[in-house]
Amino acid sequence: MARVFISHASADRQVAEQLQADLSRMGHADGFLDVEQLRVGDDWERRLYEEISHCDALLIVVTAA
Repeated sequence: MARVFISHASADRQVAEQLQADLSRMGHADGFLDVEQLRVGDDWERRLYEEISHCDALLIVVTAA
C-alpha cells in the first residue's frame, strides 16, 4: 500500500476527495488529504512538508483553479 499525498486548490476539494476515495478502494487507504487531516491551530506549512516527506507518491490536481 502506497502513502499518497494529494495536492489541490481549495476550489478542487471535491475532486481531491473523490481521488482519495478511489485510491482507498484500490487499497491505498493510507494517504494525506489536508481537508481531512489538518486542524485549526496546526502549523500547516510544517505539517504539509512533514506529510510529503512520508509519502510514497505525490498526486497533484491541476485545474484552472
